[in-house]
Amino acid sequence: MRAPLLLAATLLLIPAQAAFAQDGPERGPARRFSNGPWFGLPLPPAPGKEPAVIVGTRAPRPVTLPPPEPANPEFTGTTIRADLETIVGFSKESRRTKEIGD
Repeated sequence: MRAPLLLAATLLLIPAQAAFAQDGPERGPARRFSNGPWFGLPLPPAPGKEPAVIVGTRAPRPVTLPPPEPANPEFTGTTIRADLETIVGFSKESRRTKEIGD
């Protein structure tokens, strides 16, 4: 009689112990740092300064790199477009040859 009662108590206490183990120490509100950019990166533009989405025909937006970074031809719009068309070509080829599915 005592063994089933001990087993039931153990089975009830183990999940409760695991639940309390997940709680961390109490913290106050998050600290705000006002000493400039985050990890040396500039902050994004303020809302409303640059449109998030431009509707209609438009050229791709250029990549803006931080000052010490050298220009990289992999970030030009034509290179990215060619890579995109290559990736989409894989998908179209897979669909055409019915690589997966019927």
